[in-house]
Amino acid sequence: VLILGQMNVEAKSKILEKMDPEEAADLSILLKDQKYSKDGDIYTLQERINDLTAKIDALKKNQLDDMQLALTYSSMEPGKAADTLLLLLKEDATKVKNILVAMDSSARSSILNQMSAEQAAALTAIMSD
Repeated sequence: VLILGQMNVEAKSKILEKMDPEEAADLSILLKDQKYSKDGDIYTLQERINDLTAKIDALKKNQLDDMQLALTYSSMEPGKAADTLLLLLKEDATKVKNILVAMDSSARSSILNQMSAEQAAALTAIMSD
């Protein structure tokens, strides 16, 4: 689309007529809807931003946020939640921090009470960072 957008009408027509009709139609629509800068570098950056934004939106739709996870762990039996969070800590300390910070203090203290003093101290230190 970027290259075609910079061509004159005659050159575009010659290329589009040699393409598969469906692909040519799709490209024509993209060309018509092009609202980006004519500058190639800026256009490329705009496309990259749109692509990354779409990927971020897709990831957000497919993941539980930290508040939802905090509610889940708060609902669990404290010993099981403590064990699970300690296992997760080995993989993603930031995720454990975010979950614990998002919890209310009573649920968090119930879970920390199920851990050894060393484990609870380590998690408290992580939450304080």
